[in-house]
Amino acid sequence: MKKILLSVSLCFIVAVASVILLTSCDKYKDILSFAGKNGNAKQYDYHIVVSVHPDNTPWRNSVLNWAWKAREELERDKPGVIVDVVLARDEREQAMQLHTLARKGHINALVIMADVPESVANYCREFRRKNTLVIAVHNNIVFPQCPNVLISGDNSQIGYEGAKALVNALQADNSKKNILLFSDFSNPAILARASSFREVLTQYMNLTITEINYKDIKPTPFDAMQVVLEENAHIDAVWTGWDSILEDAMRAYSATGRQDIKIFVGGNGSKNVNKLIAEGNSLVSFNTTYPPKMMYDAIMLAFDRLASPSRTEQTIAPPEFLIYPTEVITKDNVMNYLNSEDAF
Repeated sequence: MKKILLSVSLCFIVAVASVILLTSCDKYKDILSFAGKNGNAKQYDYHIVVSVHPDNTPWRNSVLNWAWKAREELERDKPGVIVDVVLARDEREQAMQLHTLARKGHINALVIMADVPESVANYCREFRRKNTLVIAVHNNIVFPQCPNVLISGDNSQIGYEGAKALVNALQADNSKKNILLFSDFSNPAILARASSFREVLTQYMNLTITEINYKDIKPTPFDAMQVVLEENAHIDAVWTGWDSILEDAMRAYSATGRQDIKIFVGGNGSKNVNKLIAEGNSLVSFNTTYPPKMMYDAIMLAFDRLASPSRTEQTIAPPEFLIYPTEVITKDNVMNYLNSEDAF
């Protein structure tokens, strides 16, 4: 009797879990089945696929919200257009999805945000061979003739502005300063920011720079920063290059009660960090913009290019770069960004 009850209970749990999974995924169309099923997508004039994997940070969540907004507007206002948002758990799954879509799907445009561009480069080339318009968002896919368009923020400028802010905050005296670069250096955008950041700092002989990839220590920035603080008795400044990493690093630092760090520098223009600036937090006086709306703009651009009379010429043209200028956020102008449509 106990075995029967146990079996029934397990079946019930599995059934409930399945319902929850299906319900939670209802927002996302089954594009892998849809795209290859009897060529159904061909009933549409334009089929746009958006490929991205969420990481549960405010910036990426906002990117997804902009994707849903673009899809809603296009499918509502432009008859004959379908926009599918394909979510992947990691870069491996993203590559597998693109592999399937490249062989089975009827796709006019691919809008892709890849955290590990190398893992998807070959599939992007395959889409290009099929005359599919490819637009990369955030990270470039460095491969001959792929993508058609890159839409991103100016990551080099973000690193440069962050370095200037940090140096200005530490110039009260000429004593030796210990600077910690604490981030995810597997991310191409952060690598670009770190490169220009270091370039500025190398001009100052009284700075010692330590670079730590937090993923080499612990899975989360908070846990990794706790270890770093235990192992480093004195740090003058912390650069993370990304606001969500900055927030975790600051939480870990605050928990220690230490007073040695003078400034934290992130770089996404997040609402949480901007609020610290508005409140006059002594550790955060600066931020830069990096608009998640770039995803919305990329999807709208995809439609505009597809609907253009010169569509064929555009899909075979050399890569094009559309880079958002970097705007510096300080206490003087922070309220403009807290209330903007891009606030996240």
